[in-house]
Amino acid sequence: MTEKQNTSNISILQTRIIKKTGIQSIANGVRNNSLAKTLVEQAGSDPNKVTKATVSILESIINSKITEKTNNQYMFFRWELASISDIANDLYDNRVKVIKALEECMTVADTKDVHQWLMEVMVCTAKQSHLTEKDLAFKARVYAKKFDHVPADIMKYACDKVIMNCKFFPTVAEINEYVEPMLHYRKSLVEAVSSKLISAIGE
Repeated sequence: MTEKQNTSNISILQTRIIKKTGIQSIANGVRNNSLAKTLVEQAGSDPNKVTKATVSILESIINSKITEKTNNQYMFFRWELASISDIANDLYDNRVKVIKALEECMTVADTKDVHQWLMEVMVCTAKQSHLTEKDLAFKARVYAKKFDHVPADIMKYACDKVIMNCKFFPTVAEINEYVEPMLHYRKSLVEAVSSKLISAIGE
């Protein structure tokens, strides 16, 4: 193998790694501030509607059913797609549309917006008496960073739920109790489809 061929092969390999990493990273959140606001509006009071709408969009794109599987307690377990041999061509041919749909449902809010939502929670819940306004603002910034991977609609929903159900400003763990079920539901979908997509494009 010549040096030129070797360099070319390395370049192709690096490109494939970048594509694979890019697809896998969607599940960890995508930044698009204008789209995040639309996502919040679409979700309304139930972010799972966005997840189910994404399922419908993906099913239409790849012309195949995506099935929600439950465990023996009838709780969500995982998403199941057809075998790669059945959907590889549709995934490959429509990969741009598939990636777009996945990115849209995993769009996170701007950190400033999350900070604002958390400040609203602080206004509506009892605070620790020894904390100053500066302390509260700092606390909100720290919390916002902890949730910077959460889709915008899910984070807004969690903050609204906290306002309606908590007397005192919650811990990160308490907010996460509202976030995690919906995040798991959606992230599992994204990971399942991403895995099939990577296989289809031969990464």
